Amino acid sequence: MTPAIKFFIIVGMITRLLRKSEISPATWLLEFDREDLTFRAGQNVTLAPHGFGVNREYSIYSGENDPTLSFIIRTVEGGVVSSALTDLSPGDKAELEGPYGDFLSETPTVGMAPLLFVATGTGSAPFHSVISTYPELNYTLLHGIRTVKEQYHHAHYGGNYISCISRENGGSFNGRVTDYLLAFEPILDARCYLCGNRDMINDVYSILREKGISGDRIFSEVFF
Repeated sequence: MTPAIKFFIIVGMITRLLRKSEISPATWLLEFDREDLTFRAGQNVTLAPHGFGVNREYSIYSGENDPTLSFIIRTVEGGVVSSALTDLSPGDKAELEGPYGDFLSETPTVGMAPLLFVATGTGSAPFHSVISTYPELNYTLLHGIRTVKEQYHHAHYGGNYISCISRENGGSFNGRVTDYLLAFEPILDARCYLCGNRDMINDVYSILREKGISGDRIFSEVFF
């Protein structure tokens, strides 16, 4: 049976910051008024403080049915938009446009093939959205981070979360996601979704192909 196709209207809107919390050093969870925005898990929007003049794309962190629209934003050196957004206070306005993207190749269902999600840093955001929307999925989230404190909301994933920590001891595995994938055999019929920096995606893609996973079962989204 052909799955139903969802159409999303690209909208530009002014929203307000409801809450913010620092979930690890220099990384913030920002929750905005959702208004009537509809989106598909895995999509992104452009976001900026109201009247700022420049914006940046961010993957939506919240689930499709959550009452607020949330994002995890890491401030980086030279990151003009990320710094301005994390400086907002509750009640401040922000400009949003979207949603954009079609990261998921199909609408997830409980009976589908196992899912392997591979992310680095805040690249876990679209997977949090997917899992919040479809909590009964058969999935593994492999999360490459530097420190234990970057295991953003890891309890949300239960036993399906594997943290690969590269700069200190702790977590599920000490090393990078590529080290983990080289050490363990993936499920060959898994659908694999990769989100993170380009080098990680290229390296993980090569490892998965070498281990026998077909290229048409690997999907990726690069962030900078």
